[in-house]
Amino acid sequence: MKTFFLLFISVLLTTSIFSQAGTLDPTFGDGGVVYYYEEDVGLDVYGIAWFNSVAEQQDGKIITTGLQSDDDVFWFDVYSDITMRFNADGSLDSSLSPAGMMESCNSLFEKGLSIIQHP
Repeated sequence: MKTFFLLFISVLLTTSIFSQAGTLDPTFGDGGVVYYYEEDVGLDVYGIAWFNSVAEQQDGKIITTGLQSDDDVFWFDVYSDITMRFNADGSLDSSLSPAGMMESCNSLFEKGLSIIQHP
């Protein structure tokens, strides 16, 4: 079974990347939406991933943080932090890492909750 990330990032950002008020930016991903399958980003995800925070950087890149659930471990969900950075067109930014994302699993219930940008 393929696991995929459905990112409605354009909906969560400032109006500067919208083509018109209330519409998705068609230049971002596929009509304003980005889909990534686990094999696209090198994850071994059996559950789902979701993002708690999204920020647009000054250079137009978009960074997200959240968590992914691995529900195939024992009898309970195990969470790990996941951070992904996208170029303005929705492609993964390989300057963050070769895959454009980072995953850390330092504890069983780790979650990325917010992004703080330094000036």
